Formats: sequence, structure tokens, C-alpha cells
Amino acid sequence: MIDNPSAATQHDDDLSAEYAARRMSAATSRSMTPGAVIHMCEQGQLPGAFTEQLLIEDHEQIVWRIPVATVEAWIQKERAKTASKKNSWWRDWERTHIGIIIGILVAVFTILPGIWAVLGFPPLVPLLWPAPTSTPTFTATVTPTPTLTATPTPTWTATSTPTPSSTATATPSAMPTATPTLFAAGGITETLVVVADFTEPDGKDQRDVTFDLVKEMRKTLAKYQNVRVEQLGRSIDRKQGSAAAMQIGKRPDIHASIVIWGFYVSPPDPELTVHFDIVVTQTTYLKSNLVDQSLGPAQIQQPTMFEFKANLGQQLGDLAAFAAGLTLFNAGQHKEAEPLFTIAGDALKGPVNTDFVQVVHFYSGTNYSHLGRFREGQTALAAALSDQSSSNPKSDNLYSTLLNNIGGTYSALGDKQKALNYYNQALLLRRQAADKVGEAITLNGLGSVYDDLGAFRLLTDVKFYSVRLTLVP
Repeated sequence: MIDNPSAATQHDDDLSAEYAARRMSAATSRSMTPGAVIHMCEQGQLPGAFTEQLLIEDHEQIVWRIPVATVEAWIQKERAKTASKKNSWWRDWERTHIGIIIGILVAVFTILPGIWAVLGFPPLVPLLWPAPTSTPTFTATVTPTPTLTATPTPTWTATSTPTPSSTATATPSAMPTATPTLFAAGGITETLVVVADFTEPDGKDQRDVTFDLVKEMRKTLAKYQNVRVEQLGRSIDRKQGSAAAMQIGKRPDIHASIVIWGFYVSPPDPELTVHFDIVVTQTTYLKSNLVDQSLGPAQIQQPTMFEFKANLGQQLGDLAAFAAGLTLFNAGQHKEAEPLFTIAGDALKGPVNTDFVQVVHFYSGTNYSHLGRFREGQTALAAALSDQSSSNPKSDNLYSTLLNNIGGTYSALGDKQKALNYYNQALLLRRQAADKVGEAITLNGLGSVYDDLGAFRLLTDVKFYSVRLTLVP
């Protein structure tokens, strides 16, 4: 008997009836309850299920535990049943109609020759299948068979010689191994968000943070087309970090636009660390009067990755609203993303982590710029600039992107000198970080401003360096 209530949740390979019901409901079209799962266990429909006896508040209680493999096998079976039902109408159609079609063909070929003859036409069968004009004859000729003389053959000794191309050596890899997913890969015009499991230091998600986050995002995004949220079904090790997240998102069988992952700690300080890795970024171009468009006009950017901390008990709903807004932002649905960023922004009035505040301000301002509302965008981006904290160093990707976008808003509003100031700050950071793509984009924005100011010599120099950066691998 177990006198520790939390001990029942310490198994790596089994689930409680409540969490198994949630997993079954989320992965299939059936609505499962813990009672239904327990009934299935009692009927022996979930092999390997077992009971544990707990002592909770001086009362003995028996709980069911179901192996994860059993739950996944049940999910696959239910999905196969659903697919079979969808295809049953075609099988019914085949059984009903193929016999009819064959009967019609037999009747046609039986009646048609008689009708053909009554009308006085030549016989139909010789027209369709003419008889051969001559019958080929076959003559059997016997030819002498050459005599085979047994001669000794050289003996070959198989020796194992390892070669670099054929010898397989097992080398440890820091990257995660590819495991099959339970969802379809993202389409060309689809924005797929993959949420990895959020776990505590012991590797478990006992507070169901992942399930609740995916559920809220799906509920918010249900009415939007070409947008999908899927649960990865595994966590991402914090040591592997964004490199592993990017590798997972780019897999051909996943093809995600955004990968969300992280971890959390339980009370007394329930804090959630969230990572967003933008696998497929969206770029918007500002209007420009550049005569030579070989490099393109100035661009509004978003970072390729960022992270922040949030309060697990109070801000999970605000996090779901922000994540849904980011999904629509990446799908190009900026008008629809605006109210979701506003909801996330309302949470900033309370005690919120500074990094979360900065990210919300950044995306609100950048979203306004996408909508052509540069004055509002400039205000929000300026607020994000003032939110810069020591935990996010000024050398990070988000800060340089923020400076670049502020320069873009000033340029769009006609304040070219301030635009140059912010572009030059962004350029310095990107050169220090050896970010060649970012440097080329910022130089492109500088070129647009120089063109507007009539500084054609500087414009020529900027274009030269931009072209050189784009040619460097």
C-alpha cells in the first residue's frame, strides 16, 4: 500500500485513468471520461492495466494505471476504425454497382449481335476480333548439346576488410532521434504550430500544462483556416535547446512553422519558461521608391527565436492568447492577430515578467506595421525598447530585430534621420553577432533611406556590401 498520494504518478511508462482519458479524447473523435477508462480496464479491454492502493487522508483508495503503449495502441485502433467507416460507403457502392455494371455489359454484348444482324450489317464478332490469316507452324529441330568438361575452379576465401564506406560506426549524437508523429505534416499554405511537452525537472507534466495550452490554442484558432496546432508527444531537452527544436520543425514529416517548448517548476514558485522557435519566418516589405529593385525595399522582420518566463497559475491563458496571435501573425492574418495581442497586452497591467512584456510589445508593434499603422507600431516598439532587461542582452536576435523595425517605422513616417540612427544601431549589433542575413536586411533599409535623401554615393556603397553579403554562404 502506498501512503504517498504523489507516488502513483511517478511511473515513466503508465498513466492515470484521468490523464489517459484526456489523451484519448485529444487524439480521437471520442469523448472519454475517467469512468469509461476504468470500465475498459475492468473489462480487460486495455491490456497491462493494473491497480494501486493509495492511502489518502486515512482512506484507502484503489486507482488504475494504464501503460502508455496500451493507450497509444488504443488510439491507433480507434483512428483505424474511423478511417474504415469513412471508406465503408465506397465498399458498399462497389458491392452494389459492380454487379449491375457487369450485368449491363453482358446484356449489351448478348443482345447487340442480334440487333446488328437484323439491321443487315456484317457479323460483329469478326469485326471486333478478326481471325488470323495464317496459322504459324512450329518445327522442332534438335541441335547437339556441347559437352561440358569439369575444370577446377579457383577457391575464393572471404575476408572481412572494413572500408570507410561500408563500416557503420555508432557515434553519439546530441540531436534527438526521429520518432514517428501522430499527425500529418504541415502543408505548403498551412501554418502548423507544434507544441512539445512542458515538463518539470523530473521529466513529467503533472500539471497538464501541455494539454491545457494546446486545448486553449485550438479553441481560439478553431475558426481560422490553414492553421493547425499539434502536440509533439515528447519534450525537448533544454541542453539541446533551439537547435533541436529547429531540427524537429524542419523534418519532412512535420514541416512546422513554429515550435513551442519549455519547462516549469511547481510551487512554491510556479514559473513557466517558454521558448518560441520560428522555423518559417514571415517578411513584409515597406513601400520604397528605389529605382533599382534588385535588392528589394526595406523589410519588417521577426526574430527566429525568443524566450520568456510566465506565471504558471495566473498567465497560462494570456500565454495561450499570445501564442494564438503569433500563429495568425505567421500565417499573414494580421488583422485577426490584433485582438489576441491586445488580450495578451491586458495582462501587462499586472505583475508580469519583463521579458514577456517586451515580446508582447514587440509583436504588437510589428503587427501594426504589417497593417500599415506605423504610428501605433512605433509607439509599441518604443515601449518594447524600454522593456529591455538584463536577462535579455542587447546582443540577442530580438533586440537587433527590434532596432531594425523601429528604423523601418521612422522611415515610413518620413523621419529619415531617426531611421538612420536605429538602422545603424541594428547594423552594429548584427555585425558583432556575425548575422550576415540580418546585416544584409539592415543595409537594405539603409539603402532605401539614402535613396530618399538623395545620398546616391552612400546608396551605391550600401548596395555593394548587401550584394556581397547575399553571395557569402
